[in-house]
Amino acid sequence: MSINWNSINDGLRPEVEEPVLLAKEPTEDLINNCRVGSLIIHEDSGEVGWFVGNDCHVITLSSRAYWTYLNEKILSIPDTDDEKILINCLEEYMLKLQYFEKKFQKLSECMMTSGKGIYPLDYFVAGILNRSLSLIYGFDTLLRCANFIGALHLVRPHLDNYLRLSASWLVESPHDFAKDVWGGVSVRNIKDRDGRKMTDVYLKEKAAAEFPWIESVYNETSGFIHFSNKHIIVRLQTNLDILV
Repeated sequence: MSINWNSINDGLRPEVEEPVLLAKEPTEDLINNCRVGSLIIHEDSGEVGWFVGNDCHVITLSSRAYWTYLNEKILSIPDTDDEKILINCLEEYMLKLQYFEKKFQKLSECMMTSGKGIYPLDYFVAGILNRSLSLIYGFDTLLRCANFIGALHLVRPHLDNYLRLSASWLVESPHDFAKDVWGGVSVRNIKDRDGRKMTDVYLKEKAAAEFPWIESVYNETSGFIHFSNKHIIVRLQTNLDILV
């Protein structure tokens, strides 16, 4: 099992309000056997529980003793040329990607069943999630076929999903924003609450202020969208591998 389950019984707790997946026992079926929640502490009584619903729904820690982070912690690639180590690392990350897909599905389920109805932003986010799931599936398929150039092309649209989603929180009315996008208005022509047009570059700069790695990933992966030296380098590397 590649999911790192932590147990309350071992004294392990997530940070307060950190989103986590909850389970009664370790499981790989995230859709049917897990709930999304976060650890909360009552300000007055000091009682601790899992917050799992919109209507202040709190359950005891013991009712869901196992938890794992919803967000992946920092991942790294081993600094080595050992092919066996790198292959094992790739397989491990591919498994993580598959579980990330299941996390998306679980979040989508929670979004559609929460609140008092479905709002324009719900449809907007549903579109983002659906596109992300398709990209993850495509990325996984292409990597397993050793079609690395094809897989690399899908990284940029996945980042684009995040940038478009982040745009919905930069505007005065997220629901009006969602309706405009649904109606065919380009995001780059919509202004944020500060009156700035939300172009790709602007959204990248706003996102990079919180996640600095976005700058380099955006710039590097954009080179695969239009023909550039990225395609030449990959082709040369492929030829060298064949010769070796």
